[in-house]
Amino acid sequence: MSPISEAQKRATAKYEAKKYDKPVIRMEKGKKNIVSTHAQEYGESFNGFVNRAINETMNRDKKESIRIQSRERREKLKTMQILCDIPEDYDGPAIYALIDDEGKKYICSTMHLRQRLLSHKTHMKIALVDGINGFINQKLVDAVLSGRKFHAVILEQFPANIGPERLMEREGFHLESCGGIDNTYNLVPIKQSNCQPGDIMEYVKDENNV
Repeated sequence: MSPISEAQKRATAKYEAKKYDKPVIRMEKGKKNIVSTHAQEYGESFNGFVNRAINETMNRDKKESIRIQSRERREKLKTMQILCDIPEDYDGPAIYALIDDEGKKYICSTMHLRQRLLSHKTHMKIALVDGINGFINQKLVDAVLSGRKFHAVILEQFPANIGPERLMEREGFHLESCGGIDNTYNLVPIKQSNCQPGDIMEYVKDENNV
């Protein structure tokens, strides 16, 4: 094999200077040989082993950070009181209002009142922590982020066999009685809404399981 020319050496040095950082790693005397021997046993070079160790440690640290943040988030959610006065003994069809501390309302209907209100409570908490939540409308999200607190009021209860058209009709009546969408947290008039009465948000959790 012919010797490497000075031009080749310069070209290699230029390439490596552009391609790689070369940090100095200080180890106790003899540690480099121990690491090199270990790496060779697993088919790696010293540099390859060091880079893999760095990457795996960084990924592990990130996962641990996410785990800690998730735990802190759950603890924070448990302590929040955004929606109160959820009925303990009624989970049937109803028209209800979420009323903030200044009297502004959100009007809605459901076939399962308690489950729906627990869902609202959960998602209001999540909106406060995350700044966004796809399960409640943006007016409510903005209100929660501004520090509003809500309580629930049953406006009208119905027998279990009430039809969806009648439930929607009564929801529209109560919404208009409160001044319509211009004076409530509702986004659209009932007749323009795509939601169906009795729909229950899929993400329903008891506050103790948040």
